[in-house]
Amino acid sequence: IDEEPKENAYIKSFDGLNLHATIIGGDFDKTVILFHGYRSFAKFDFACMVPFYKSIGMNVIMVDHRAHGESEGRLITYGVKERYDARSWVEYAKEKFPNTKIFMHGVSMGAATTLMSSDMVEGVSGIIADCAFTSPKAIIQRVAKTNMHLPGWLASPVGLWARIFGGFDYSYSTKQALAKTKVPILFIHGAKDDFVPPYMTDENYEACASKKQKLILFVEVKARTVDEDLYSPFGTPASAVTKEKQQRTLAAARGYMHSNKKYFNYILAHKPTFYSTYEDKKKSAKAKALTDFLCYYFVAM
Repeated sequence: IDEEPKENAYIKSFDGLNLHATIIGGDFDKTVILFHGYRSFAKFDFACMVPFYKSIGMNVIMVDHRAHGESEGRLITYGVKERYDARSWVEYAKEKFPNTKIFMHGVSMGAATTLMSSDMVEGVSGIIADCAFTSPKAIIQRVAKTNMHLPGWLASPVGLWARIFGGFDYSYSTKQALAKTKVPILFIHGAKDDFVPPYMTDENYEACASKKQKLILFVEVKARTVDEDLYSPFGTPASAVTKEKQQRTLAAARGYMHSNKKYFNYILAHKPTFYSTYEDKKKSAKAKALTDFLCYYFVAM
C-alpha cells in the first residue's frame, strides 16, 4: 500500500471535525470505501484487500475514523457517531468519482459503522460487513464477561458515561438501521472469532430487510491485531491511537508477513483478504479465497 500513488482527502463531519481518508484511485467505474476496526487503521486491516480491489478495477478510499489516524476527534463511539461520517464519505465519493458504483466495506467496528449507516446512505450499490457487532452495549458486555470475567452489568456505568460525556447512546444497534435498509449486504464472519461472536452476524442478518448473503467461515479464525494493547474493551479517549502506535503495529504486521513470506505469497496469488492471524494456514487460505470470490461476485452484480 505504501508504494501505491495516493492522495489525501478531507471532509468536515456533522459536528465540525476534520476527517481524513487516503485515496488510491484511477479511472474506474466502481469505488469502494474501506472502514477499519476499533483503534486500528486501514493500512493494517486492509493490507491485502487494497491490491485486490485495484486488481479488479476499483477506486479505493481508506477512511480514518474520527479519533483515529489523521482524523480529528476525542472519543470513539463504536459506530454511533461514525455512521454519520460514513454517510459523509459516501457523498464525498459520489462527487469525487461521479458515475461510479459505490460500495462500502467494513471490518469489526468499521463493519458495524457501515451497517448503522445503511438506512441513511443513498446511491450505495452494496455493503460488505466482516465480523460486525450489533451495538456498543452488546460488545462491551460481551468483552467484560468473556475476556475480563466481569459481570455484564458492570458495563452499565459505561453507558451513562457515554451519554453524559460522549453525547451518544451506546445501546444504539445495527439492527435498527438494518430493519429499514434497502442496500444489498454481504455478511462475513469467522466461526471461531473469539472477540466479536458469530451470533451477532446472525442477528444482523436476520434483521436485514434488503437483499442479503451470509458467509460463516468454519476455520480457526481469531479476530485480533498484532499489537494486542491497541484493544481495550471499554475504550479510552483516542489518544491511544497515536501515529507511533500505528507505525509500531504496522511494523509488527510487516514482520509477521515477512516471517511467513511463503504462506503470504501463496495466498496473495489466490487474491484472498487478510484481516487477522490464522492458526490453520491451508484452511484459511482456502476460506479467504472463497471470501475473495464472494466479494468479487458481490461487487460485480
